[in-house]
Amino acid sequence: MENYKKFITRKELKKVQHSQQQFLQIKFAVIILHQRVNQVNSLRVIELGVHIDGYIAIAAHTVVVGEDQVEGQKADVILAAYQSVQALFRSIKPGVTNTSLTKIIQQISDDHKCTPLEGVLSHEVKRHFIDGNKVIINRETQEQRVDEEEIQVNDVIVLDVYITTGDGKTKESELRTTVYKRALDRQYQLKTKHGRAFMQEVYDKYPSLCFSLRSFEDEITAKLAVQECAKHELLNPYPVLISPNSIVAQFTMTVAVLANSTLQVSGLKLDETKFKPAHDINDAALKDLLKLPMDKESQKKRHLDNIEADIATICAFGDSEINGELQKVYNKKGIEKGLAFPTTISVNQICGHYSPLKSESSKLVKGDVAKIELGVHIDGYIAIAAHTVVVGEDQVEGQKADVILAAYQSVQALFRSIKPGVTNTSLTKIIQQISDDHKCTPLEGVLSHEVKRHFIDGNKVIINRETQEQRVDEEEIQVNDVIVLDVYITTGDGKTKESELRTTVYKRALDRQYQLKTKHGRAFMQEVYDKYPSLCFSLRSFEDEITAKLAVQECAKHELLNPYPILISPNSIVAQFTMTVAVLANSTLQVSGLKLDETKFKPAHDINDAALKDLLKLPMDKESQKKRHLESKQKA
Repeated sequence: MENYKKFITRKELKKVQHSQQQFLQIKFAVIILHQRVNQVNSLRVIELGVHIDGYIAIAAHTVVVGEDQVEGQKADVILAAYQSVQALFRSIKPGVTNTSLTKIIQQISDDHKCTPLEGVLSHEVKRHFIDGNKVIINRETQEQRVDEEEIQVNDVIVLDVYITTGDGKTKESELRTTVYKRALDRQYQLKTKHGRAFMQEVYDKYPSLCFSLRSFEDEITAKLAVQECAKHELLNPYPVLISPNSIVAQFTMTVAVLANSTLQVSGLKLDETKFKPAHDINDAALKDLLKLPMDKESQKKRHLDNIEADIATICAFGDSEINGELQKVYNKKGIEKGLAFPTTISVNQICGHYSPLKSESSKLVKGDVAKIELGVHIDGYIAIAAHTVVVGEDQVEGQKADVILAAYQSVQALFRSIKPGVTNTSLTKIIQQISDDHKCTPLEGVLSHEVKRHFIDGNKVIINRETQEQRVDEEEIQVNDVIVLDVYITTGDGKTKESELRTTVYKRALDRQYQLKTKHGRAFMQEVYDKYPSLCFSLRSFEDEITAKLAVQECAKHELLNPYPILISPNSIVAQFTMTVAVLANSTLQVSGLKLDETKFKPAHDINDAALKDLLKLPMDKESQKKRHLESKQKA
């Protein structure tokens, strides 16, 4: 089964969260999973769960009836369970192992002089399935162990923590078992009429999730029928266990593990100020962990702070952020959304398209001039953006400042100049003039393309630098043209050569078909057809890196893919700024692209031409553009 995240929208997650917070008033709740009451010293453990369209959320909470202040052993066992589940919530993320999470429970329990209960598992949940294969064991012993597994993006886990004041062992009580779940792998034709009727009701109402005998109207018939069903193993019982002569506390929350945060789907907060334990957590790191705020923005900030300066990791983070933001908008049925161009980070002399595989990545270092490019589409409508930053430097001077400002001022000048009737060749001259003033050179072989729906490289282009060998036909910009203004400037001579770095960015060749010979080649190409039918992708997006590297060679050999090779401008620094603009009749709309704080740059050279300086000062809000358009018409 695919990951839970693929099936559930953020809207549905919010519904589940809301239902958990209001669980005492739920009218649409379709399952009550458990209600365990521990009658030792007025301590109550309440557990329940709901599903909406098969998406499951479980919660459990421990209270002490009639006591506003709780002290001693009761306080210790309750806080040990609550702090354990909160520590798991703060620790669970992609790449963390299940066994490391078990150790956290043990450490907190030890500090409170309590014991994790044996035989308890926190299960991954899938749509309609409450007990997935990935588990976190509550307590590891010689007899009870689980295989080590890593938590992955989109895992949904029910964090289920039980702590006892006893030795951690349990035994079955004499209390009647009333909670069951249908055994999905068993079938048997029951002999009695009431048994068959009971089982039919289970099929209809609780096909894969848990139920209580309380939910059946005829209690006597239900008790008789369940014995027959259990005898033939048609039902899995949830027996009532006890931890003899002890107090047991339980806290449970359901969490969804995302790429850069963990979402709490269910679970209630405990007011810890009402508890005075005899013992407390000793480990300073655990104390700091429990203080971490878990709102989404705080989690994202910590995620960014913890990201190593590894380019592949940052590129993957960029792709994930785009996809996450896309889920919030345009959610009508049939609207496709996704990457139009994968996140690339190209430093110093590397011109562009560097989106390395994890195994072949490199790290950013202070002073690197990093060009970040990415693109998105909604229903096939494309926007590309690129921005240049200097890693770890707040003030930039000299040659670096010149090349960055030359690229930024060029793209801003194009934005202010592009309008219906302007020629592509006149725009190229602006890039050349600004570069000359900054003693830099426009990069050869770069084209700003018109984009159409689903197509990233339309026929109308603006060349970055015109030479004897590289020219384009003169064309006029027209109303409703959408252009990706893509400017590259170098401190070198403008020439490029192909690097030895692996090409990882490709686009399907729409005019080519070929029946590939190998199985992995065909499977790879099918995934390209399905996910990236006309736009660009990176090999990073394929789970099996080795297979992807082999398959892409076969596909490229038969020209089924167009590569975006990694070029360099040797022994130089390259800067890039890209924005997408829509040319309207009386204004130009900026669709993408970021602003640069020019006050942080001190170039050795500056623009000399007064007209260009005035051009760059023009405000580009819609009203100012309309006013200028009207004034120019009146003069004409």
